[in-house]
Amino acid sequence: MLLIILQWTRHTGFLKAEWYDKHQAATINFKSLVRQRKYTTWREFTHKLSTDDFTRTTATIKRIRQHRTKSQPFSDPSSPTVAAITMARHLETVFAGQYLPNIRAGPPPRPSGPHQIDADCPFTIDTIEDALKSVARKKAPGLDHLRAEMFSPIISIIAPMITALFSTLLEMVPYTNFLAPISLTSVLRKVMEICLSPSLHSDSLPLDVAQGGFRQQRSTLDQVLCLYELSIRHTRITGQSPSICVLDILPAYDTVDRSVIWRVLECDVLPPLLGLLQSLFDDVHIEVLISGHVSHCFSPTTGVLQGSILSPYLYSLYINSDSDFLPSSLYSSSTRLIAGHWINALLYADDVILIALPDIMQSLLDRAEQHSLQLGY
Repeated sequence: MLLIILQWTRHTGFLKAEWYDKHQAATINFKSLVRQRKYTTWREFTHKLSTDDFTRTTATIKRIRQHRTKSQPFSDPSSPTVAAITMARHLETVFAGQYLPNIRAGPPPRPSGPHQIDADCPFTIDTIEDALKSVARKKAPGLDHLRAEMFSPIISIIAPMITALFSTLLEMVPYTNFLAPISLTSVLRKVMEICLSPSLHSDSLPLDVAQGGFRQQRSTLDQVLCLYELSIRHTRITGQSPSICVLDILPAYDTVDRSVIWRVLECDVLPPLLGLLQSLFDDVHIEVLISGHVSHCFSPTTGVLQGSILSPYLYSLYINSDSDFLPSSLYSSSTRLIAGHWINALLYADDVILIALPDIMQSLLDRAEQHSLQLGY
């Protein structure tokens, strides 16, 4: 194509017209090949979506939608500084714990250190290296402006140092005489949470079968299928079509009473792990950054961090008691049990679906309201 264009521009007279015709024919042929390639690529893409693993397909569609969605940052007519201060004040009210009950049990005391670290320590050089390699790239850095890409060339060098740092934190926290000023950056926090996640999942109690959010191989479509199957079974058992009520916990992450989570984990996880989790989520300071302008700093009373690797599972532990609180004693016959459970509620993250006959639905709603008042969400 480029050669034809060069020949067309160099020649004159009839030869120029001849090369122009060749250029026109080559242009038509090139556009035809591009259309064919687009069609072939599209067919290959759709075929891969239809035959690939379902979770990968949904993740691909989610990325496409996110790339096409444009979000406008919060702004104020006065200045970016005013916008940052306004947003910080709003977030202070969100994290202030205004929904918490007046009388509630406090968090368990942090286990006193120093702790004895055994061979099951979640921090090893291998786990740190794997975590550094798995941290997402092209993400906004923390206050130190260190990106995950900066660690890639020096993983083998820095992994032993991070291992020693994390092991020391696990051993000493919250030992009062250990006052070294250590600050975890966003990348290092993610690395630590990746290493802690397997121990947290294995040591804590299993989640209720009705929970589908933030679990492996449990997508929204799986939960929809469960809802469809439960509706059919309820109809067969009761002879009536059930009523379905959809509830949304708003805002979910921001109103979590962390003391509830710590009390749940207190009986299952090791004291060093519990103390480290409490330090990671209780000793938090928030600033709002808008267009390079930073607001004042404040500490949240409630909530788990948005974007944290451990937050989804911690929230699942927090809301897990909801499914235990809802089952009704009105259905006591074993013939009405599904895998040993009478399921009249499904949970997916901050969405709750109640399934019951119309005359029983109000009692379920009352129980859900009572549970929300007890936990403060």
